[in-house]
Amino acid sequence: MISFWENKRTLVTGGASFIGSHLVDRLVELNARVRVVDDLSSGRIENIQNHIDQRHIDFVLGDLREEKIAYSALKNIDYVFHLAADHGGRGYVDRHQAACAVNLMLDGIVFRTASLSGVSKIV
Repeated sequence: MISFWENKRTLVTGGASFIGSHLVDRLVELNARVRVVDDLSSGRIENIQNHIDQRHIDFVLGDLREEKIAYSALKNIDYVFHLAADHGGRGYVDRHQAACAVNLMLDGIVFRTASLSGVSKIV
């Protein structure tokens, strides 16, 4: 049976993170064409290394706050799972307000670039 995700060009931002890497695992199982972009500030390459080694995914090491990276990562993509963010545990928002403001900038760049690139859906 062919899944909806079969050959869908899909980007997972923050795809080397714990949650992101599990999403990547599932998308690979469903035969999506997966690209991951991560700056590895909190993600770990080990979480997706097997997929990289087996050429199941295209991995981009980069910071999506750089528009050049964002345009490259979103080129020829249909669906985006946007998980990239500066994050922490309980109380993080109260103690790291500037970092959380940077997330708004990151989101704006990703959403704008996705729109300009013709992405069908962003989650």
